[in-house]
Amino acid sequence: TLNRLVGIYTTLILHQLVPSVPLELHLLVRLLSLNTDSGTRNVPFEEADAKESVSAGIIKFRGLFSTTRSCRVFASRALTELETPVLSSLGHVVLRKLVELPSMKEVLPDVVGSLRRLFDERNRVLDRAESLEGAVVGMSITGSSNTPFLTVPFDENRDSKHNYRSRDRTLLFNNREESRDKFMFQLRAFQEIRGTVLDPAQADVYISDIKVACREMMHGLLPGNMGWFAGLFTNLLLQIGLVAVEETDKDVLKQVADKDRLKKLHRRFTAKGGQKNKSSQRLVLDNNNKSSPTASSSSLQPEHFFSGHQEFFFIFLRTVDSYQFSIHLRRRLVGLINEMNSVADARGLENRVLRIQLLAKFLGMLVFSPHWNSTSTDAINKTNAAVMADSKEALAHLNCTTPILNLRAYIEECWRNGRLV
Repeated sequence: TLNRLVGIYTTLILHQLVPSVPLELHLLVRLLSLNTDSGTRNVPFEEADAKESVSAGIIKFRGLFSTTRSCRVFASRALTELETPVLSSLGHVVLRKLVELPSMKEVLPDVVGSLRRLFDERNRVLDRAESLEGAVVGMSITGSSNTPFLTVPFDENRDSKHNYRSRDRTLLFNNREESRDKFMFQLRAFQEIRGTVLDPAQADVYISDIKVACREMMHGLLPGNMGWFAGLFTNLLLQIGLVAVEETDKDVLKQVADKDRLKKLHRRFTAKGGQKNKSSQRLVLDNNNKSSPTASSSSLQPEHFFSGHQEFFFIFLRTVDSYQFSIHLRRRLVGLINEMNSVADARGLENRVLRIQLLAKFLGMLVFSPHWNSTSTDAINKTNAAVMADSKEALAHLNCTTPILNLRAYIEECWRNGRLV
């Protein structure tokens, strides 16, 4: 009888047919924490269950919860059934409180051991994520796959599979996993390309393949996952957007045919009293640096301002050209800028300013990129009456729209608080 009641009760909880799952867990913990009577004999669980079923007779549920022992038996068996699907999905703070309960340690030592291992694993993941986040500004991610500094942000409430139980939610969760893997694969492919010395034409071919894969990934993303993907996009952007992509020494040596000449060059630069005027610029293979009349204008193209890992996120946004995703991403960027701007603590100010600048750069891209037009920068079209009329009309319409960020409110707040940032 008790086993059947436990099965019915746990089924109702697992299928979310109870008004409040946390309230039921609270009841089970209270039943498990009841003090046993000092005058009663400690009867094993199986023996207690057998005696209850015999003494119940025709009225099977009479006296089922009349003793402390029966209450603890019911709670222990129910919590055991709910360990994997429910208890393991609890938040970090609640899980820590649960494994520290004396009644849990006494009655359910195996469950406590399993939950404690899960708790320790989460602690290690959180510690690693925090250490990487703190050191990411000064790091340089290379193209080698042997040094993967890239970590995927994980939110237990949002990303745990246990929160997607129905058919529709399972489909949503599977689409998230597939889309995230595709996006991360293309990001790592970009790191390999930019982290290796390649001929520009060969690199353009690989970048074209990445663009095609990004379009396919966005085409397969479900509308219900647009907001989630905007969060993943911004989290990864903040994680590696300020990190440069540089080639490794091993990749450079592969491209050098005359090793002796390289050694002589190395001795010249490392010798005492050598050349004083050393350039801090990277040596890159770029066909845009050729001396031509269009060289100065090509340097002013939008992609010129998105270097390092920012180039991948720029390429992705320009390639997928998704209105729905852009709306979600704009809201996300504005929310993050407002959140960072509201921090009054001077600690970490430099890093925070750099991150705000990064977010503002991509926000500006989303706002102004629909108006980018290469023909309007041509000197001939600047004197064309039709082009100038269209530009003035578009500018007049833009002046009637509400700005995405209220800069005047920011400036007034800075004036009142006496701080610029």
